[in-house]
Amino acid sequence: MAAICAVQMMLNHLGEKQAAKKVEQAIINALGSGKMKDLSPRSGLKTSEIGDMIVGLIKQK
Repeated sequence: MAAICAVQMMLNHLGEKQAAKKVEQAIINALGSGKMKDLSPRSGLKTSEIGDMIVGLIKQK
């Protein structure tokens, strides 16, 4: 999740405001979905599953 947040910040810095907003909203939605108990390894989700979740949320918009 930290790497995805870093990408959002980089997009914002590069002036890609719309893309940065989409990534930011996907992060907020993923954290609020209840599918992720926390960001620790105890969450039960693999890194790829979190990435897939974020991509899916971005594509929904």
